[in-house]
Amino acid sequence: MSSNAQQSNTRYTANRRSVLATATALAGVATAPAFAFRHQSPATGALPAEIGTMSMTAENRLAVIDLIADYAWQLERGNLEAYVENFMPDGVFQGGDMQHEGRDAIRTFVAHLIEIGQDGPDGHRHLLGIPWIRGNDERCEARTLFWIPGEPEEFGVRVRSVGEYQDEIVKWNGRWHFARRHLTMFLTAIPST
Repeated sequence: MSSNAQQSNTRYTANRRSVLATATALAGVATAPAFAFRHQSPATGALPAEIGTMSMTAENRLAVIDLIADYAWQLERGNLEAYVENFMPDGVFQGGDMQHEGRDAIRTFVAHLIEIGQDGPDGHRHLLGIPWIRGNDERCEARTLFWIPGEPEEFGVRVRSVGEYQDEIVKWNGRWHFARRHLTMFLTAIPST
């Protein structure tokens, strides 16, 4: 191997190690503190017991991030069945005055949003922040900020909405699902008339 090739290979290996170390740190391999869910369980109506001090593996943390991203991905593409599969069978989606319990109720609600063009291929785009996640390898809670851009303007993009998803997430049948997804809006733009 030539000297230049060795130097290039050494730089590649060093960069790869740096990227892996950064990804591991961002994935939160370090021990996460214990927490308790802030919402009632949709199944029992009671607050679940404190999770304990067990930390979440990087693999599970990344799987939760994938779930959060898949929610927006499936919604924006109008893939209703894949979207609904992200919830537990008795999962809850709530926000403001609305609450939809169970996959059938969530499916009906979101089908209406896709039908009127609010969501789906012709609807909003959801830009997600990096989620805050605490829990263990069986259940966790997550907080994710989001914003929805409005129609482009001459010199930029108008912000249509800003809010936060507050999630209770559980692992069921080897896959992570939303047990409860609570939507809080911080800002909603009023269309000009």
